[in-house]
Amino acid sequence: MTDLGLRDFGSFGPANRGTEPAAPLASQPALPAATGIELPPVIIPAPPASPNRAVFAGDVPSGEDALGVAPALDLLAEVAAHRGTRTPLAIGLFGRPGAGKSFALAYLVARIHDVAAAASKAVLGPFYPRIHIQAVDVGGLDGDPALALAARIHAGLRQPYPELAREIAQAVRDPHAVLVEINEKLDAARRRLDTERRTLEESGSRLARLTETVLYESAGSQIDSYARANRARIEHRLTAFGFRGDGVRNYKDLVAAASESGGLLGLLPRALFEFKGQLRLIVWAVLLALVGFGLDVAIDTKETWLAALRNGPQFVVAAEAWMTDHIGLLAIGRKAAYVAAAFLIALNLLRAAGFLRPVFAGVRLLRADLENRRRDLGSLYAHQTKRVDILAGDVERLSRAAAEAERRAGGEGAHGGLLDPPPFEASAAAQAEGFFTSLGGLLRDDRFQAKGLAPRRIVLALDQFESVAPERARQIFATLHRIAAVSGVVVLAAADPQQLAATRADLERWVQVPLSLDARATASDYETLVTHAVGRAPAAAPKARIDPAHSLLDEPLSEREGELLGVLAPLAGGSPRAVKRLINLYALARTDSAAPRGLLALFLAVDLGGTWAERQATAALADGTPFDGEISPGLAQAISAVESFGGRPSVPEAARAATRARLFSLPI
Repeated sequence: MTDLGLRDFGSFGPANRGTEPAAPLASQPALPAATGIELPPVIIPAPPASPNRAVFAGDVPSGEDALGVAPALDLLAEVAAHRGTRTPLAIGLFGRPGAGKSFALAYLVARIHDVAAAASKAVLGPFYPRIHIQAVDVGGLDGDPALALAARIHAGLRQPYPELAREIAQAVRDPHAVLVEINEKLDAARRRLDTERRTLEESGSRLARLTETVLYESAGSQIDSYARANRARIEHRLTAFGFRGDGVRNYKDLVAAASESGGLLGLLPRALFEFKGQLRLIVWAVLLALVGFGLDVAIDTKETWLAALRNGPQFVVAAEAWMTDHIGLLAIGRKAAYVAAAFLIALNLLRAAGFLRPVFAGVRLLRADLENRRRDLGSLYAHQTKRVDILAGDVERLSRAAAEAERRAGGEGAHGGLLDPPPFEASAAAQAEGFFTSLGGLLRDDRFQAKGLAPRRIVLALDQFESVAPERARQIFATLHRIAAVSGVVVLAAADPQQLAATRADLERWVQVPLSLDARATASDYETLVTHAVGRAPAAAPKARIDPAHSLLDEPLSEREGELLGVLAPLAGGSPRAVKRLINLYALARTDSAAPRGLLALFLAVDLGGTWAERQATAALADGTPFDGEISPGLAQAISAVESFGGRPSVPEAARAATRARLFSLPI
């Protein structure tokens, strides 16, 4: 048996990091014996009641981080959002029922969202700014898991990234069938567009002919009712003005003319001069006014023309004498002429007013009818215009889609084969595989990324594995592993490994980064849980600040760390997968940790591929207990390499390294 002195590991030797000797316990005063002395009662005051304090704690994945897993989850959020993370990547949050898996998953999802939001402010930072997170309840996945997950992701991408969702939907189908379908949709859209355009033209025509429609075609309009109720009076007035034929029709024509010409100003000249009898009255009024004006001039110049008459022949002299005696008749004639002219003008105006009164009443009623009808027709016309614009946009979009589908189908020569159906029908599983393959290609497409049409990374968060049978859960995990490899989707899964009933090899193949929540279940953590439950927890510490320009993961492995991992690789299993897993988990576990890195790498390697004896030996190393079993040469070489890397550590340091390693180990 080889004795490497594990019982003294960390207590002496070169590069000793031994702990200080434990201080003796302070002497406690002994309780008084039963001597009859009464002790004063110990009174513990009750905490003040808070109106916001919960009296019953619900079992929901929310609240404060009582188990202290937030730092590890912050680190995993950086892994999921980091530009340098190579996929496939599946992060498994493992723990027994009630260990806080759903809480950890919700926290991790929120933290990834925060990292992406912060990254939008640092364009050249290490994190992706656009990350689409799709939450999935495993219990709601029906049928083939790949097809169900494809449907969930496609549905989640339709609103934030419609172009990407449309492109994927076209990429997974037969191009000839897609071309036929798009052409049929294009033809149907064009027919609908033509129909709607004719309807729009008809609506515009109805709007333009609205006055004519209300006047002559709407029997129930206000103006029609008014015209028929006053038909006799209207026809009498129209007949007096020389109108013949249907009085109601003539009246509506006058209303239309008045409405189109601006009302009073448009129809008044016609009412004064154009209609029957009106112009004659004006002419007679003008003649009478001229007569009055002539008489006025004659009166003013009577001396002149009377003197001329006196020098005329005898009969003229006799007329002059008579005119001189009756010169007052000229004044009377002048006044009569002016009065008659004014009377004729007033008569003209009165006749025009009597004629126009029902016309203007009709104009007022017509405008009220038009306002009601125009409001409805205007709304219909606007709706029809918007519908035509939408259909025109659909036709344009379908035209582009048809051109793209034709290109995929092989160009113009593809039309000859459109009548022949494809020789086989793809299965649902094959369509799902095509979906994720196309998704991975489009996520890497510079054209989509440059225009912001696709997220930089898609994160799939799955919970409630306990709600399905173990066989179904294992099938879903295997599907996730398969689709993540071709699509680049990052998987977050919260599950109980005991409920999965899967082998360790399967879990290592399915999950690249495990986080064991059971590893946090220490006595101090239980005390923290109780403190939170009774409402005496201290104020929640603020979340760690996100630096969008730097990441804890950017620290490269040193040359010495590479050499150490090279020595530990055989202990971890020796296979390429085991070596990659050791390097990845070590790069994560060493970040933001006080544990010695050499010991941390040792515990990780033993957890990955160590034998039962090697696990027992390293457990004794962490506990500081003697181990008298046989140490394998590989473990002996690994311990020697760890001591050369960082010196001989102390037992507390070994315990910290073991605790940190258990956090990133598979609890199985």
